[in-house]
Order: sequence, then structure tokens, then C-alpha cells
Amino acid sequence: MDKSLCALAFALLTGCGVSVTGEVADVAGQPLAEATITAVGTTCQTFSDSQGAFQLKCKPGELELAVGQKGYVTQQILVEAVDRGTYPLGRISLVKIPEEVGLWLFDGSAYAGMEAGLLTRRTVGPKDSPWAKNYCIDRDSSTANQVAAGTVSLFDNRSPEWRAWTLDEEGCAYRMTREGRRWKNVYGEQTRYEHQRVDDTRAVIKMELPAGEYFVANWREGFFSPDGETHPDGLQRYTGYWVVAE
Repeated sequence: MDKSLCALAFALLTGCGVSVTGEVADVAGQPLAEATITAVGTTCQTFSDSQGAFQLKCKPGELELAVGQKGYVTQQILVEAVDRGTYPLGRISLVKIPEEVGLWLFDGSAYAGMEAGLLTRRTVGPKDSPWAKNYCIDRDSSTANQVAAGTVSLFDNRSPEWRAWTLDEEGCAYRMTREGRRWKNVYGEQTRYEHQRVDDTRAVIKMELPAGEYFVANWREGFFSPDGETHPDGLQRYTGYWVVAE
């Protein structure tokens, strides 16, 4: 069959194409009906049936599939479907989007709320030269969020601008010194991260966290955003999340 006839046949029966099959479910294994399966950048699209099963027919090629359902995080899947035939994907599990505002940590099956942490700003000088501002973890007022070292998945249900700073040996995320009338940043090591936006205000965030301690804060709202409380010790506190990767 020549290419023109094949194109016509594909439009009618997809006989010259590929068939991608699978089923969509939640993390508990319950089928998700009416989930959308789309080959990004093409007109190929289908929906899962009442049992979560689907069959997507497209032209051969490298297919970037977006599998989504309202209220769940869309999953991106790359399928190397370069030859005609059937490509079974098996079960595709979608994770439910948290409803409450905040930063959520993926525990392997769902997004769980995180324990809030505080940085304390200590300004030293002029007896200590030069003047310095150190933003260090307040271990007495913070609870560590334990994670496995490696790629950590978070869900931001507010604004996709969270970043993680590596704590140094003294538990400090940020250090500044004053040279004359100007403050100079001398420490503030950030980790790598990437966003998968869900919409304008929500995103899945993946951070590379080698073994160590980190402080995660919302950059868009400002790293140095006091919690507004007056503390008896006179020190300012800054909100975020203390993360320990092991």
C-alpha cells in the first residue's frame, strides 16, 4: 500500500498506525473512568471506559502521552511507537491533588502534609568582625521532614516557586556579611529542581536532594518573610520546611 492510500486507511481504520493500550487507576487501584489520554501535539485522543481501560490509535512515531483526570496530577509518558503494532502500557496510576493550600510531600502513594520549620536570623557584630547575618534552622521549634535521598517529589498547591537551600555544617541556609554599607551574600547553596505546572498556581516540583539537610521556602513570597510573631529572645523567625534526606 502506498503512502497516500495508507494515510487514507489510517484516517478511517488506523490500519497503518499503532495502538497504545492500558488502564488508568488511582494509587489504590480503583479504575478511573473518563480519564483523557492524549498524544501531545497531535489530534490523537481517547478516554478510559468504566473499567479504566483505553485504546489510543495514532500514526507511528515517538508519542508523548498526557494521561489526566480532573482532580489528579497528569502523568506524562513517552512511548517509542515507531513500528506498526500494539503497545501495552499496563496500569497507569494517577495521584490525587491535595485540596488544601500548601506544600505537600509525595510518600510513595499520596501527597502528605509537611511539618513547618523556622529559620532564626542572628546578627553579630561589631565585636565580631565583620558584621554578619546568619539564617540558621531553629531546631527547638522545627520538626524535620524525613525523605529518602535522591529525587524528591513535592506538590505546591499555591505558587510554584518553592526552592531548597542546603544547610551548612552549622545548620545555616543563608549567610551575609557587611562590607562598608553593603551586605554581601557569602553562602546560599540551592538545589536543582524542575516544575510540571498543573495550572497557573499549582505545580509538581521535583528536587534533587543528596543526603543532607535542607530548608525549603517560597521564593515568590520572598525568602525573608517573617512570620509576624514577636519572640521573647528578640530574634526574627522565617517560615518554611526543614527537610532531612538520608
